[in-house]
Amino acid sequence: MKNSYQQPSQKTCRQLTARQVFPDTDFPLNVREIHQYFVYGQHSHCDFLELVIITCGRANHIINGVSTPVGVGDLLMIPENVYHGYNNIADFRYYNIIFDPRRLQLPMEWLAEVPGSEYLFGSDVPKKVSPVIHLPGSVFDKVRALTGDLHNTLIENQPGMKFTATAQLLMLLDICCRNFNGSLQYEQQKKIHRLSKLIDALEQDIARSWTIKDMCHLTNLSRPVLFKEFQKVYNTTPMDHLLSIRMRHACIMLSNTSSSITEIALACGFVDSSYFVMRFRKRTGMTPRQFRLQSSSSISE
Repeated sequence: MKNSYQQPSQKTCRQLTARQVFPDTDFPLNVREIHQYFVYGQHSHCDFLELVIITCGRANHIINGVSTPVGVGDLLMIPENVYHGYNNIADFRYYNIIFDPRRLQLPMEWLAEVPGSEYLFGSDVPKKVSPVIHLPGSVFDKVRALTGDLHNTLIENQPGMKFTATAQLLMLLDICCRNFNGSLQYEQQKKIHRLSKLIDALEQDIARSWTIKDMCHLTNLSRPVLFKEFQKVYNTTPMDHLLSIRMRHACIMLSNTSSSITEIALACGFVDSSYFVMRFRKRTGMTPRQFRLQSSSSISE
């Protein structure tokens, strides 16, 4: 059974301001940990930069009208005054590091001496960032850990927070610059070539009672190799990825159709509505009904 409903259309492109993204406008640095369920409209910003570290799932990143597949371990630097967004998302999670180097008074003249800084902060960044760099496993683990530390520092807001957070940001930028300098542009399609057929099949036939045996047959991979490759590319298991796809489609149907909870459960491949409600609550922190009400409220605002 193939899904026949459509994803929600994107909202009007918008420009975000510093006041919208920084809890403390006198300290323009923030880290947001995002689990994106929907396709939102594209946005830009004129008062800050945006560094994105993708920690789970996959999507297409759209910048300057160009679409590029991105996934776990990818790093993106979004310049000012450039519209960008994501579509075709599947269990898509990322850290969004936003900062204004001018108002933070970062020593940019010193950072300019770090190999690779021209790719992150050069005047022609919108042309050079084409725009995905993939972080090797050891570097990705270090960047993710440092970003998590920065996130916690900002949340805990202990005395001396601004000094510590600024130092952590500089360390993070140093690592990212040097990796840009030492890396070739990541050709994601090569790494996921063996799994792309399976991912497309899961997307197109979410109601099917998929088994690992089915997945192995479709990819012509053994069970151990399938799990190893999936973990390497998507940082999860095949069945958990399938669950994420089903959840995303369920969220779309809850927000854009009047179908009953039972109808949505069956259309998305769950054996019954009770099991669907249980898994949905565990994944999103709310029931399908609560999600539908919240989604309706957001759209009306």
